[in-house]
Amino acid sequence: STFCALGAILADVKRDYVRSQHILLDECDAAENALLEIFGGIQEEAAAWIKQEGDLLGQPQFTATLEMRYAGQAFDLQVPLPDELRTHPQPAAITELFHRIHERQYGFRDLDSATEVMTERLRVTGRITPVTLSGVEKRAAPEPATTRRVFNDGSFLLAPVFLRRDLGEGATIAGPAIVEQEDSTTWILPGWSARVDQIGNMLVAANGKV
Repeated sequence: STFCALGAILADVKRDYVRSQHILLDECDAAENALLEIFGGIQEEAAAWIKQEGDLLGQPQFTATLEMRYAGQAFDLQVPLPDELRTHPQPAAITELFHRIHERQYGFRDLDSATEVMTERLRVTGRITPVTLSGVEKRAAPEPATTRRVFNDGSFLLAPVFLRRDLGEGATIAGPAIVEQEDSTTWILPGWSARVDQIGNMLVAANGKV
C-alpha cells in the first residue's frame, strides 16, 4: 500500500479527450477550420481540468492523434499529429502523414482515394515536480538476528535471519538468507545475494549480477 500511494503521488497526471467528427481532408478550408475548432475546444477543456488539479502540476503538455482512413476503408490508422499541425492544421501535410503511415503498414499509398478523419484525440499531461527521496544511512551488513531451518530444493539448510530495519546503504547479504520486515519476508536463494541501494531498495540477483 505504501508503494501504491507513492506511485500515485509521483506519477504524471494524464487524461484523454476524444471527439468523433468526420472530416474530409480534401475540403481544405472546411477541414482546417474544423480541426482548429475541435482541438481548440478540447485544449480549453483540458487546461481547465489541469488547473483544478492544483499547483503540483506544471505546464500541461498536449499530444494529438487522428484516426484516419481512405474513403471506403473499414478500418482506421492512428496518425500522431505534430504540435505545429495541431495548432495550425494543414490538410495537405496531414494527408501526407497518413500516406506515409499507411505505406509503412501496408506497403502502398492510394493517391486516388479521398482521405478522411474519423476521430480526433488529445491527451493532456500534467507533469509532477520531481520528488527527492531521502536516503538511508550507510552501514555494513549487520550480524543476523537469529537462524532458521529452511526446506529448499529437497533438503533442509540453516539460514541466517536479518532484520530489514538493520540494513543500510551498501549492506550486502549472501544467500541462503532470510530478511524479515513488518509486512513481508524475503528469501535469498543459495547462490544469490542482496544489496541495499542509497534509498533503501533491496536488489536481489544471482551472485556477480547485483
